[in-house]
Amino acid sequence: MLENQPQGCSVGGVENHNSANPDEPVWCMECERCYKFGEHRTIEGQLLPDDVTPAQFCPYDGCEGSVSLDAYPWSWLKEKHPEYPDIPRRGHIYRLDSNPEE
Repeated sequence: MLENQPQGCSVGGVENHNSANPDEPVWCMECERCYKFGEHRTIEGQLLPDDVTPAQFCPYDGCEGSVSLDAYPWSWLKEKHPEYPDIPRRGHIYRLDSNPEE
């Protein structure tokens, strides 16, 4: 569960890097923010290679991170940054790089 979880997010049965533990927050490599497993946005006209299924993206407006390619379990990032909280805050940026000042 995420701290400060918003209401009314779209939820889907998405298979991605976090599907083995759906209760664990997901971290987006593109925008470096966390969200609840299953949340996503669709963008009109953006389809998977089958040209039928809508592509699913990070739920944050303006982020083009793919749910299937850019979503990682929170524990993956936490291993690299043990100083990060056990429960990430919604909307907060958690940098992967070692120098967040840049």
